[in-house]
Amino acid sequence: MSGLSELVSKKFVCHQVSGRVEVSGSVHDSTDLYALKTLIGSPCEISLRSLGACTWNGFRKLLDLLAERQCFDLFGVPYHVYDDLKLLVDPASTMRVQDVLLPKLLGKGGMYEFEAFEQVPYADLVGESAARFVTSLDSTRLRLLRDKDQNPHAGNRALAVIGDYLAFQCHVFNMIARQIAATNYAFEECMGRLEARVKNVITVARLMGLQFARPNVVTEIRDAHSYAAKLVSGLMQVVEQLQLNVAQCIHSSESEFSAAAVRCVVIARRILAAKQYMEEAGVKLGGALRGVDDIRDFEREIDRINPSDFDRLGIATSVKAALDVMDPLLGDNWDDVAVCIRAELNAIKLDQLDGMVLTQGFDLARQLLEHREMEIAAPWVNSIEKGIGEVTDIHLAELIEIANRRIVTDQESFSFRYYLSRWAEVFAIKKKEAEADPGDVLLF
Repeated sequence: MSGLSELVSKKFVCHQVSGRVEVSGSVHDSTDLYALKTLIGSPCEISLRSLGACTWNGFRKLLDLLAERQCFDLFGVPYHVYDDLKLLVDPASTMRVQDVLLPKLLGKGGMYEFEAFEQVPYADLVGESAARFVTSLDSTRLRLLRDKDQNPHAGNRALAVIGDYLAFQCHVFNMIARQIAATNYAFEECMGRLEARVKNVITVARLMGLQFARPNVVTEIRDAHSYAAKLVSGLMQVVEQLQLNVAQCIHSSESEFSAAAVRCVVIARRILAAKQYMEEAGVKLGGALRGVDDIRDFEREIDRINPSDFDRLGIATSVKAALDVMDPLLGDNWDDVAVCIRAELNAIKLDQLDGMVLTQGFDLARQLLEHREMEIAAPWVNSIEKGIGEVTDIHLAELIEIANRRIVTDQESFSFRYYLSRWAEVFAIKKKEAEADPGDVLLF
C-alpha cells in the first residue's frame, strides 16, 4: 500500500497476537465491532497498521469503543487514519498514540509520488501544539508540520491563510474519498449476499414453473456497482494528486506559491466535477436495488400455491438444495418448504434495505463536494492567478467566511476547527457549528 489510491478495502477482522490486538479491513457505519469488544481489555495495546478506509461515523464508533476501555496504546497508525484521529483526539484522553505510518515520497524530476510508509514515533509529530499540515518535501518523508509558528509562511498572512485553507480543503476531500471507499466495500459485501440469495430464489421459481419478472436484476446490480467502483478508484487517485500538490504548495517559496496554489485549485475543480458522477452512482445503485421489488410478485405467487399440487411435483428436495437448506428435520411437504422460501425472501428484503441505506453514502459525498464549490469560485482565486500580492485581507476574510458558512456536517466542523478556526478569530468571524449529525444525508 503506497498511497490513498491503494487503500485496502476488505472485511473488518481483529485478532490477538502476542498480547496486542490487531485490526484490519474497512470500517463503515454499520460494521459489527462485537469481536473487537470481546478482545480488548484495559489497558490494551492495539495495532491499526492494516486498517483500511473508514467512514467518519465508522471511525468514531471504533474510537468510542476503544475509549470505553479508558487506557490504550495505538501502534502503527496509518496516515489516512491519523488524518482523522488528529481532529478527534482529546488532550485529556488516556489514549496514547505510539507511532504513525507516514508516506515516504519518491522524487522524479521535481514531481513526487508515494513510495512506501515509514514508521515515525508520535513524539516526532507533536510538540506543544497538534500537527496542522500534510507536508514537508525538504526530506524524503511526507511529514506533518506542527504549530502555526512553524508554518514556513507564518510571516505572510495571505500565504499562511491560503495554505491553511488548502490543507482544510484537502482533508475534506480525503474524508470524502475514504467515505465512498468504505461505503463501496460495504455495498460489495451486501451485493454478494443479495446476488446469492436472488439467484437461489430464481432457481426455486423455475423449479416451480413460476416467473421472476426481472431475472437479470443481479446483472443490473453488478453493473451499477462496477460503475461506482470505477468512480471510487478514479476519485482516490485525483485526491492523492491534490494531497501531494498541497504539500508542495505549502512548502514552496513565496515566488512559486501562486502557481502552486493555482495547480491545487485546478485539481480541486476536477474533484468537484465528480459530484455529478456521485449522483449517477447513487441513482444507478438505487435503481438496480429497486428491481428486487419484483420478489413481491413472486411472494404473491407463493401465497397461491396449493400444498397438494406442490407435493405432487416431488421437487421439495431440489428446492431445499437450491436454498442451501441442510436441516435434516425439515420435511418435504409444502409447509416446511414454504418457511424456507419466505425466510430467503425476507433476507433479500433486508439486504435490499441495507443496500439502499449504503447508497446514501454517495449522496453525502456529493453534498460535501457541493459545499466546497463556493470557496473555489471566490475572488481569491482570480487574484492569486495574478500573483500573491493581489490577494487582500478582504479576499482572505471572504474565503474563511464562505468556508465557515458552508459547515453543515459534524466532520466539516471538526476539520474547520482544526485548520481554520484561528483565522475565523483573526477576521472576527463567529464560528458556525455543524447543523447536522455526523453522516446525515442532507437534501437542499
